Amino acid sequence: MLAGMSNGIASTWFAARNIPMYLMAFGAGEQSGWAERLVAKWQPQPDLVVFDADPYFTGAQSIPAQAIADDPAAEEKVARDNQAFFDAGATYCRYLSWLCGRTEHSFRRYLDGTVVHQADDRVWFGKNQSGSFPIAQPGQQDTSHYDAYLTHARALLAKFHTDRRCVVFTILPNSEMDDTLARFLAEQLGARVVAPRIDGLSTVDHFHMTPDSAQIWTKAFFAELEPVVQDCVGRIARGSVAAAGAPVAEIR
Repeated sequence: MLAGMSNGIASTWFAARNIPMYLMAFGAGEQSGWAERLVAKWQPQPDLVVFDADPYFTGAQSIPAQAIADDPAAEEKVARDNQAFFDAGATYCRYLSWLCGRTEHSFRRYLDGTVVHQADDRVWFGKNQSGSFPIAQPGQQDTSHYDAYLTHARALLAKFHTDRRCVVFTILPNSEMDDTLARFLAEQLGARVVAPRIDGLSTVDHFHMTPDSAQIWTKAFFAELEPVVQDCVGRIARGSVAAAGAPVAEIR
């Protein structure tokens, strides 16, 4: 979700409609336990929430998130040290290419949470170069954990206080999961599903869509999302609240 929406049209789509949006998705296989911590701290009140169901509602959190929770000061130091290294990376990598391998310099926009690549990836000796791998049709889905996912989804949604008809479940194209889980959660929780099925898409690494595929998929996604937006935030988009910067749409 983080890569797909950042490489797609999310920022421009919401901006064109004068709707504040924040992409609250994280890498490293992040799960709903981390979201519960953030929501409890910041208490956002979005009028529309979009969730990637690819199994996200586990109640757990990633290893990096757990490290931050355990010792935030130490993790902040690590992050700042990494930033200092990458700021000087051109010097290091010129003489120590074996140390750098593939490095990526990017940042998140403060305004909407999307990721921007500040410079081209530095790739040495052809290592870890991005490819183009066609997305295959997912096989039969394992539904054995669906009830547990439902329990955690219900617990997280309770913290948002968002109208259930303004909660959207989706699934970004991949070769392992179809929209079965997204539709199960939506049906059980009285929410909606927006998950366009498009053939011919590809990933750079078997997981993340290529920029071209992200553009194609997100364009179709937002075309289907438009009626939901009109139902849930249309009045705000036309009024003065959006101009004041109220958070009305959140994607995770």
